[in-house]
Amino acid sequence: MQDPSSSNIFSTGTRLWLTSMKYRYLLLRFLEPMLRKALAWRSSKVGAHVSQKELIWDGEWDALIILDACRYDAFSKVIHEFLDGELKPVLSPASMTTGWLKEVWEPGTWRNVIYVSATPMVSKREVFKGLNVGSRFLDVIEVWDRGWDENLSTVPPSSVNLAVRTALTKLKLRGLRYPRDCKLVIHYIQPHAPYITLQHVVRAIRSNEALRNEVVDINLRRVGKPTGKFSIDYLLIGFLRNTLRSGKDVRKVIREAYLENLRWVLKHAAELASRLKGRVVITADHGELLGEYGLYFHPDLPLPELRIVPWFTVR
Repeated sequence: MQDPSSSNIFSTGTRLWLTSMKYRYLLLRFLEPMLRKALAWRSSKVGAHVSQKELIWDGEWDALIILDACRYDAFSKVIHEFLDGELKPVLSPASMTTGWLKEVWEPGTWRNVIYVSATPMVSKREVFKGLNVGSRFLDVIEVWDRGWDENLSTVPPSSVNLAVRTALTKLKLRGLRYPRDCKLVIHYIQPHAPYITLQHVVRAIRSNEALRNEVVDINLRRVGKPTGKFSIDYLLIGFLRNTLRSGKDVRKVIREAYLENLRWVLKHAAELASRLKGRVVITADHGELLGEYGLYFHPDLPLPELRIVPWFTVR
């Protein structure tokens, strides 16, 4: 996938800003051994002593709700607006969904788990080459395919909830019952971008002639595989930087939009959790950068903002 800083749809200032992010990332990759030590220190300081992978493998849950790209600090600020329960920080094994899926699910076979997936990285078809976790479950419900909203260029959480209800109905028809006979993993795509409050920017990206057929996220749904030059996430911040002309303003807008996406998904996750029997846990595959280190989203780096995630047991 090409760096969006190479696209001539952006101003010179925006291209330089995007290029600076690339070099910051390369510098942090060079410093990775130091980052790992800093992560261990930070995890200890905030009490993230427990491995998330171990908690998942222990199986002390009936429904595991995964929020994609959810930071612990942001989650801790807003979760009690929606649910009561016990919250603790845990250490995710990876900073990106691909690595997380390989670390958590590939080592085992999960024949008692139905995976309801808003991310195309969990599918029956190995959409992403080299990532074939879908065959390890009792069933995979591909919400990313059936519940995609073309206008939002994402899977809204309401589509995930509908898919869970449908899956439970089909389960009964097979003579099986949750949680007696199986567990649920419910993987929402939010608070991951694109953001509900920035729909106008997504529409601008979709309607741009120079970008038509070049956006990976849009083509993924259209042709069933990741083809194209650009990720919609980085195009999003490029369009914002072009408009706002200030990195500080971009950071402020992205942070606010991220929190609104988090509230959006938690509203639906809380609604679903209230209907599910058994022990319901909400966690995340990884966190998110919101301008720290001059970076955004979730590059493959061992940073606390990416690796320390929530483990919330619903009361």
